[in-house]
Amino acid sequence: MYNNIVPELEQIYANCDNKLHFKPKQYHFTHELTCDYILLEDLQARGFEIARRREGLNVEHTNAVLAKLAQWHAASAKRVETRGDYPEEYVNSYFSQQNLTLIANINAAFNEPFADCLESYDLLTQEKEIILSYMKNMNELYTKFGSIDRQAFNVLNHGDFWINNIMFRHSEDDGVTVQEVLFIDFQLPKYGCFAMDVFCFLLTSPQWNIKLRNFDKFISFYHTELIRNLTILNYTKPMPTIEQINSQLEKYGLWAFVCAQRVLAVALLDSHENSNIETFMNNNKEGKAFKKRMFFNPKYVQQVKEILPWLIEKNYMHYMTQISQ
Repeated sequence: MYNNIVPELEQIYANCDNKLHFKPKQYHFTHELTCDYILLEDLQARGFEIARRREGLNVEHTNAVLAKLAQWHAASAKRVETRGDYPEEYVNSYFSQQNLTLIANINAAFNEPFADCLESYDLLTQEKEIILSYMKNMNELYTKFGSIDRQAFNVLNHGDFWINNIMFRHSEDDGVTVQEVLFIDFQLPKYGCFAMDVFCFLLTSPQWNIKLRNFDKFISFYHTELIRNLTILNYTKPMPTIEQINSQLEKYGLWAFVCAQRVLAVALLDSHENSNIETFMNNNKEGKAFKKRMFFNPKYVQQVKEILPWLIEKNYMHYMTQISQ
């Protein structure tokens, strides 16, 4: 990604007289090393910073990220138009057949403790039944989610697009106005529906008081920016309408639930909570206890008890819509 794909996407804009960057500057040693490495600049030296994940982003910052994401998605679609498919590892990502057992284990590791916590979320009986039924079908839905609809508009997703992987540089005049946005940690790229990045970002990173209330406005803004950038890049294939955007969000709504259940829980985790990736992913006694602490976190409970009914209402947890795509 750092050596080839990201520079290619930046060059696509340069070819249209638009100089921009998606990632930090990259450096190379003058002599060859015997191992793979990625050497990046310290963005803090240029005034970049990561926002406070537990507080979330305001409207201005959210729109700034969506505008940059639309640039990324537009360039990634243009690249397919001019150069063909991405390498197989970006098309399949971790949704390949050999990872089905791993996916099933991860789903179990999260769904079991989450089911135990549902009673604390003040849900209606019907809502709980929908959620429990949905979780039972998640392994099948993951397989469907990983497949690509070649007739739809597809992009190269960042794949782990939340507040901790986004850095901001602000105006020196007021220290508040966003001047530039850069992305970091390109470790889970996935070619497919844009919903992967859009859901991950919008359900985990904006401030709670605007997350659901402004969701449709954010989607409309993203769509406007996407079309604007596709036009700049002289994209000749059909551009998605706002109706098609919303239809795709329903078809790929699995990722809305996954991110609300898992990534949001991490985003709202107390910074003093002792955690590591092994504990987070495990389904052993320690792993279950840790996830229950996440799911019972008051800040998480405040949000998820509103998000879950909203996901159902928006048709983002409709099994038949997603499995028959």
